[in-house]
Amino acid sequence: MCGRFTISKEKEDVVKFLNDYFQVTIPGDFDLPRYNVSPGQKILAVLFDGENHRAGLIPWDYKINHHGRYKQMINARSESVDGLYAFKKAFKSKRCLIVADGFYEWDQSSKQPYRIEKHNQGLYFYAGIYDGKVIGGKKHFGALILTTEANPLIKKHHPRMPVMLEGQMAKQYLNDSLSAEAVKLLLHPYPEEKMTIYPVSKDVNNGKNDTSDLIKKTTNN
Repeated sequence: MCGRFTISKEKEDVVKFLNDYFQVTIPGDFDLPRYNVSPGQKILAVLFDGENHRAGLIPWDYKINHHGRYKQMINARSESVDGLYAFKKAFKSKRCLIVADGFYEWDQSSKQPYRIEKHNQGLYFYAGIYDGKVIGGKKHFGALILTTEANPLIKKHHPRMPVMLEGQMAKQYLNDSLSAEAVKLLLHPYPEEKMTIYPVSKDVNNGKNDTSDLIKKTTNN
């Protein structure tokens, strides 16, 4: 799964990244860098509205109706997303790309947190979906991140990882003319040889912590 991630780059770097891909910019009120993006917080997403690509902020808080009560979802399995009632309509018409440059995962046995990033420490996208619902008389928008089977590097610690997209695969993911089957062909584990993983401080466990110390390699936990 993916329960925390980072956008540890400066705003000008993120602006250039989005402009290079989609000729879009980011809202002025989005603070960067972010070292501990947590569920419920706003995330930076790109979507296609049928005519243009747009970037904006949306809560990492996709709501599903579970026995008459709304439940927060932050991840969904890419293998089955198009077959589940709670997700299939959004997967068909409300796909989004979520900006990141790393994520945290916890070893299932030791509970040690690790940070995972690309070898070049660059920005990339997560495959996501979003939706809007009326809850308590108010419109609620929220997004989640799709996950896939972990590659061998990450599988040593956790069986799942977020779907990471770059280049033409990212652009194709937002192509609303593709069938669900065609989109799912894009959703593979990111290659382990292009990734780095290292242990970080358990301070990342607290979602209120958001400093550059969180992404530093540590041997003392």
